Amino acid sequence: MDFQPNEASAGSIESNSNAPSILRLTILLGLLMALGPFAIDAYLPSFLDIQRDFQTSNQNVQRTLTSYFIGLAIGQLFYGPASDRWGRRGPLIAGLTLFILATIACAFTRNIHALMAMRFLQAIGGCAEIVIVLAIVRDFFDGPRAVRLYSSLMLVMGVAPILAPIVGTLIATHFGWRGMFTALAIFGGVCLFATLAFIPESHPKSKRVRHSPMEIARNYARLSTHRIFVVHMLTVSLATAALFVYISGSPGVFIEYFQLSKAQFAAMFGLNAAGLIASSQINGYLSSRVHPHKVLRVALRVTTFAGVCLLIATFTGFGGVVTVWMSLFVFLASLGFVFPTTTALAMAPHGKHAGNASALLGFVQFTLSASVVLLATALPLSAVKSMAVVIGGCVALILLIRLILIRETNEPRTK
Repeated sequence: MDFQPNEASAGSIESNSNAPSILRLTILLGLLMALGPFAIDAYLPSFLDIQRDFQTSNQNVQRTLTSYFIGLAIGQLFYGPASDRWGRRGPLIAGLTLFILATIACAFTRNIHALMAMRFLQAIGGCAEIVIVLAIVRDFFDGPRAVRLYSSLMLVMGVAPILAPIVGTLIATHFGWRGMFTALAIFGGVCLFATLAFIPESHPKSKRVRHSPMEIARNYARLSTHRIFVVHMLTVSLATAALFVYISGSPGVFIEYFQLSKAQFAAMFGLNAAGLIASSQINGYLSSRVHPHKVLRVALRVTTFAGVCLLIATFTGFGGVVTVWMSLFVFLASLGFVFPTTTALAMAPHGKHAGNASALLGFVQFTLSASVVLLATALPLSAVKSMAVVIGGCVALILLIRLILIRETNEPRTK
């Protein structure tokens, strides 16, 4: 029961003599994918140290994170067309180089505004791997094989945000927050070396497309009207937004609202992450055995069930912290099926313009996620109710969008 994309694949790894083994490719792309979460999360435990060093407000320090997200959203729109025109390696190497230089500059900044600016440039460079890694997967794979590799990358994306604050704390304890940025620059250097030495060009000259700015804009407009792409792009973007709401709001929910200790919170957070990681790996196993559309439909039903349970537990108080945690555990585990499957389905019809498709997908994900997180912090509700309402709203929007759009797509139905 193979999933067939709408266009011919850009190639397969078996037919590309320059391609590394599947295992090596997974490791290399996973290394690149880990760079982003580390850049986002590794310095979070150092917020207070940065605030004291620059004698500024906590809000200003938080804006260094906001500037990074803005850079991620904007930069992806450039790297997509660039990688379709000049290949994957060149833009990836350029982005990693900018990331390393900007990260070193972060370590030597002397005021908070300079740090904001350097974080923006860091994101402009660092978003290259987000866009191009997805495009490389699409270049080499389609259907179940793509889902398997996306699931493996999901493992990295699940582990990295957990390890990043821990590693950042250890480094900052011994070398300060500036030393943490230096270590991050070294990590970027390792990624650059791995790219130069081991990652082949997956987008040959014969398949490259050269577009003017107007043509690029038309490509984005065309993607925005492609119903299959739009329905899966919005699904994964709203799911990502819900995940960010959980990540940003969970300390306030479990530590401040439910009065758990930091050790108890860490245990709950780790178990939830383990559920997300485990489900993504199960999804990879199922990808060649069960049709992706069937997996996605079942996963979204579980997502909806968990969202409803979270709302009930939050507004009735039934079961207290245990019910809230269990609802979140099931919700996050369902995302381990939703993320890789919707990403693969969104990218599948666009082998010729994989860079553009990946860029638009990433742009919408980060823009929507930042907006939804801001909405969650602005609601006049308690931390736990804000989280439940926004997550429930994201789930409801997913169902509404799919109800409206899915009937008009030409997606194959499960046999």
